[in-house]
Amino acid sequence: MLLNMGNFKVKPINAFAQLKHSVYKTLETYSNVHRGTGHNSMITTALFDQAREVVLEHLQLNKKKYVVVFCNPRRMNIFKMQLNPMDYHVISSKDFDLPLGIRALAVKKKKLRKCSVIYTGGGMIKQVTSNSVIWADLPERFEAGTPSTVNIITLAKAIQLTEKYGKITKENDTAQVLSLTEIFYQDKVLEHSGKKLLLKLKNLLIGNNYIVPTIEGLRPYVNLDNAASTPTFLPIWDTYCKVLKQPGENSQEI
Repeated sequence: MLLNMGNFKVKPINAFAQLKHSVYKTLETYSNVHRGTGHNSMITTALFDQAREVVLEHLQLNKKKYVVVFCNPRRMNIFKMQLNPMDYHVISSKDFDLPLGIRALAVKKKKLRKCSVIYTGGGMIKQVTSNSVIWADLPERFEAGTPSTVNIITLAKAIQLTEKYGKITKENDTAQVLSLTEIFYQDKVLEHSGKKLLLKLKNLLIGNNYIVPTIEGLRPYVNLDNAASTPTFLPIWDTYCKVLKQPGENSQEI
């Protein structure tokens, strides 16, 4: 999905539109990563893992010698204190004028293995006993907690589009410059509550009745694991698009 946009018949008119289109396609099958063999989790995990490859290819680094750790700016600043500047490279979502708060840290594997874990959270250990801990493999042991999956995939797609078209230019529309209140606290479902709100959201669910291949042919996908595949709704998508369009000063505030 990340690479083969030709699989979709929709042909956006510019790079920024392609970026939004790719993110939307990701949301249709969004799930937490590494959550078994469910359809959504397998797709999202593949895109997430492929994002690491995109970063290494962009930096022209040897995949056998380097690995990518995704983190936020604060975590990166603390983490890289353990490293020599010659041992890592950094890509920031800011480099692509995207207010995503993502840093991709490409680190030499042999140096990373010597680093101490600075945060704890889900996904970073294999086993815990009363007197020992078996850490997860690289780089998962350094990515504690639920990753910012969609933003990471967005960054990877932005890298690909930049390599193909040059700098991604946002849609030039001054009407899209909005305050934080307008972005985060105003949407089309505010007037609804209770059962009405639930019914409204049901119709606004992204990926609802998504068609997937089965042994019996193509069938609408029924997600029975909401814990691993948190649904996304159109109002959230609208907010995300508004954030992507904001100019630099607004992006910094966000």
